[in-house]
Amino acid sequence: MSYNYQESLNGEALSRYQCKLNLISCKECPYKLPAGVWQNNPCTWPDVQWGDVYSYLIDSPGVYTRESMKAFKSLEAHNFFISGWVQTVFHYLTEKGAPFILKADVKPSQRVNEDPHHPWVAVNSSGTVVAAHCDCMAGLSEVCSHVAALLFKIEAAGRLGYTRKACTEEPFNTPKIPAALKDLYHPDNIKLSIDELYDKCKGIADSMTISYEVTRYIYDCTTAQSSSMTWYDQRVGRITSSTVHNVLHTTLENPSTSLLKKICDPAPKPLNVPAVIWGREHEKSAIKEFQQVMCTDHQNFCVKKAGFLIDLNYPYIGVSADGIATCDCHGSSVLEVKCPYKYRSSLLPEFLADPIPVLQQTMN
Repeated sequence: MSYNYQESLNGEALSRYQCKLNLISCKECPYKLPAGVWQNNPCTWPDVQWGDVYSYLIDSPGVYTRESMKAFKSLEAHNFFISGWVQTVFHYLTEKGAPFILKADVKPSQRVNEDPHHPWVAVNSSGTVVAAHCDCMAGLSEVCSHVAALLFKIEAAGRLGYTRKACTEEPFNTPKIPAALKDLYHPDNIKLSIDELYDKCKGIADSMTISYEVTRYIYDCTTAQSSSMTWYDQRVGRITSSTVHNVLHTTLENPSTSLLKKICDPAPKPLNVPAVIWGREHEKSAIKEFQQVMCTDHQNFCVKKAGFLIDLNYPYIGVSADGIATCDCHGSSVLEVKCPYKYRSSLLPEFLADPIPVLQQTMN
């Protein structure tokens, strides 16, 4: 965080920033406040509700309008929040009766390895958002995606009851998403012999651990799958369902180069061949029809989105299902959707007549 942020401003930007500080009775720039004055205790926060967030975002200069807020889950800021890019929220009370100042680090939207941005928001005791700021370029106005993401997290804390718990209870700590496995790469490893590299990899794999809470948080943050950067980030370096077959059919002595690139290359490269395009375009409609059919015989049947699930015992393995089907009569089951391009013009009987060993018609 830039200690001299306020000094770096000039002209109208400095004047506007000083007006914000005067409005919230803050004699010192929040970026200059020492770490010791900031607290992590949500039970003392004002109860910021969705109406408070909505009103501030649409009334402040920026990209947020009544129309955009109708689809707020598609906003970049909401993706920051659900992807876990908003870190721990800390608060500071300037003086009795003055607004609370809440801050958090928010990872950048384009390059996740860069330093985070540092938004802060000021909220009065009733939950009304009084002012906000961010040290990103867009934050020089009243609101940016980082400010909005911070507000989404603060609102979620209130909605989930963290601001109403007794102060002796555990604070609202978002589990920290572990670094991507691509960070294990080091150019000096190329100097190692096969045996040395194997021993190093085995040592890393044996010492790799992950808690249930973290795996669950990553799962919840990545239900958007290919629309989530966290989903791409956590898949890098892990064996997934799309690579496991090839992993089992290669060797340590002569591993497939293309397979290694597929596992380790973090850059999302969407395939645009006809079969893949067909599958992408029809997956949602296939799930919708599947749900309509199953609802007739299963009580409270529904299909939920699935995130990236990392194996607790083997953290270098992970999987993303197409969905999780649930009903009161049978519980939960994994849903895998296939929209074969080969049968795009065929009826179901023709499809089932083809002797594909992995498919079997059932009556339920």
